[in-house]
Amino acid sequence: MLRYAVVLAAAALLAWAQGSWDARLAFALQLVGFYGLRLGFLARTTMLKAFALDAEMISANLFRFIAGNFTFLGVVAGLFATGLASSRNPGTPLALAPLFVVYAAGHTLVLIPFAYPAYLVASALVEAVRGSALAALFEDNMAAAKSFLVGGPAVSLSLVTRLIGLFA
Repeated sequence: MLRYAVVLAAAALLAWAQGSWDARLAFALQLVGFYGLRLGFLARTTMLKAFALDAEMISANLFRFIAGNFTFLGVVAGLFATGLASSRNPGTPLALAPLFVVYAAGHTLVLIPFAYPAYLVASALVEAVRGSALAALFEDNMAAAKSFLVGGPAVSLSLVTRLIGLFA
């Protein structure tokens, strides 16, 4: 039931957005693409592994996916709070605090609904090749593999959609 709510939220965001269909679709694909590529690069570092987020943020299970993204936001909030600590940097303006609030709201309300269906498809693709010769490509770092499977095609489709919009 919650899966349908996430997909419905993504569809509602696209329906209420202003602009032509190709601009709305390209925007959604860009969000998913940059999220996937960013997560793919982060998965290659030890940051996600240190918090056991590498499997959570790419999970096909919706609750694990949401929990992993909320934990990631908690890590980012901790880093942000450390940077704003007066003992570390007494001249840091607290006016930067709304920046995190805007990012967290955008991540929760926009990125998660668009990224989950893409990771669901990527998980299905990875599961389909499990046990074959191609599985060795994914076993080393599953989070990076799924993220690049999501990010690369999404950015490419976004560019194609923008090109179609130019000539339509």
